[in-house]
Amino acid sequence: MLKKRIVKLLFVVFSALIVQAQGKENIISLMEKYEEESDLSKKTKKESLGHLYIITRKQLEIMQIHTLSELLRAIPMFNFFPNRFGIYTLTNPGEVAGIDIKYRLYIDDHEVSSIHTLSPFLIYDHYPLDHINHVEIYYSMGAIAVSNEPTQMIIKLYTKNPERENSSKIKLIKDLKNGYGGNLIITKKINENESFLFVVNKDYFDYKPVSEPDGKISRDTRSQSIFFKYKYYNYTFETAYNSVHRDPFTGFSIDAVPDEGKIDSVDFYIYVTAYYLEDRSLKVHLSYDNQKREYFEENKEGIFYPLTLFDPAKPFVLFNEKRTFDKHSFYVEKKFRSKKNELLTGIFIKYTKQKIEKSLHRTPDGSFSESKEKYIKEFKNASVYLEDIYSLRENISLIGGCRVDRYKYYSTEHKDIIHLRGGFSGIFDRLHIKGFLSSSYLIPSMYLLENAKDNRLDPIHVKVASGEISYRINSKNNISFTAQLFNAKKHFIFDRNSLRFINGSEKNFHVFSFLYRFKPDIFNSIEINYWFTNQGDTTLSPSNGGYIKTLSEFKKLQIYNELIYRAPYRPLFYDFSSSLIYSFSIKYRLPDDFMVGFRGENIFGNSPKAVRAFPVGYPASYSAYDRKYYISISKIF
Repeated sequence: MLKKRIVKLLFVVFSALIVQAQGKENIISLMEKYEEESDLSKKTKKESLGHLYIITRKQLEIMQIHTLSELLRAIPMFNFFPNRFGIYTLTNPGEVAGIDIKYRLYIDDHEVSSIHTLSPFLIYDHYPLDHINHVEIYYSMGAIAVSNEPTQMIIKLYTKNPERENSSKIKLIKDLKNGYGGNLIITKKINENESFLFVVNKDYFDYKPVSEPDGKISRDTRSQSIFFKYKYYNYTFETAYNSVHRDPFTGFSIDAVPDEGKIDSVDFYIYVTAYYLEDRSLKVHLSYDNQKREYFEENKEGIFYPLTLFDPAKPFVLFNEKRTFDKHSFYVEKKFRSKKNELLTGIFIKYTKQKIEKSLHRTPDGSFSESKEKYIKEFKNASVYLEDIYSLRENISLIGGCRVDRYKYYSTEHKDIIHLRGGFSGIFDRLHIKGFLSSSYLIPSMYLLENAKDNRLDPIHVKVASGEISYRINSKNNISFTAQLFNAKKHFIFDRNSLRFINGSEKNFHVFSFLYRFKPDIFNSIEINYWFTNQGDTTLSPSNGGYIKTLSEFKKLQIYNELIYRAPYRPLFYDFSSSLIYSFSIKYRLPDDFMVGFRGENIFGNSPKAVRAFPVGYPASYSAYDRKYYISISKIF
């Protein structure tokens, strides 16, 4: 009798455990389904733009990523180091951190890169991400279906949907030194067809000074921003103001140690996007940008700025310049859909101009000179483009596109260039294959032309073959391999004889990346990446690297670990060893919608080194990342 009772009891307990486990599995399944359906990246991503790397909303929350610079340092196949002005910037492996034209940054529908240099990082390297829903990074050389000029990489920051959030949040951040930050985010759903998002943010980034033979250099940065988005039926209105004040770091000083200096930058933009027709297949976008920049630097050892006529015997000791830039842009896109085709057609028009309000140079004898003759006053660009995605059968497509650009700089003849691109995307059960062939051009920036020999540069002609193979081992494991082969003709180089930019000869560059993702459930995930190139180790930045990331949730606790690897390299006469940058964050949810967090960056103090490879003057080396610790507290209302 006792044995039967024990057997019955065990059966009841075992049955209860099974029911409980099934209940948990059902709950987890429902949560996974909800998370998948609420993932906005499924609505915004464009597979035809290139090979896609997504950072989801959940990942951003667990990682406690506050700024864009914290995010980009780990992305595959690129380095993200501070340049000679202390501005964090992306570079191809092997290249020095400079002022590059190969990257474009978008906030929602608007491209926010510098009008003068075409690089987005002068103002946006420390852009706050607390109001960003997710990030899409496209390895996109030759992409056609983008309103602006084709580039090697497109970074898209998509802001949170106010009608889904419908709440307010305040957040304060303090590092264990002098840095701080804070923001207020208000989202409001007014009715079914009307909502808005408002953000105000302020930060101070305190960096450890770098010691050089002639003194110490600083790259402290202060920023403030205001952002407003208003949605009304099929219209989106967006405007933003961003202001950044920087110390000059090494600047243009010959000895890499300015006596005094500053870089003040302001960006304001406003745009409206409208969708028409019943299927929203007609899109119209109109925007205006205004940017201002003041650069001041004083150095008794001399200043080298390529735009000036440099005299080694009598270099300038003071440089002060104020510039204002305006950009007007407009595009219309129409999609035509049929059973087999999705055809995108578009027209893009852009007009930019600049004005130098002041450009002063002082020589050691105290005399001043002012020069404004060589600056590029305006730039015009018009484009017509089309791209067709043809479905061979379900989940297998061919992609073909063409873009014609006509552009003209002030005092030059217009030029016409044609971009061509073809691609393939196919899903075969667990295997996904994607590949592209493209022939496209990179147009020089105003900054490059102003500092070019005879103010003339041909666009870089880039041919790219890229491929990606992704294999889903099972529901929890995925592995992918990406390869990109570049051939660039007439790439831009700095000529040491004329001290100007010129078109160089042909250059080949290859990069390969491996990525493994393991996600046992919606609460935990692991990513492992390794990438390498054909650049060798005698380069100006690491030529291979990778990372390991772990993201975990335990009820009210979120934990993130990140270990970034960069290979040894030997720039100039330096010999830098390999580096491991370890970062860790933990966040805990308190009652009443309070959150407290802690984040440590470069905890090992093993940052890779970056270099200033300046054509005139002394080189310099410095740590790319400081060791930092942050605490944060936030409250949702």
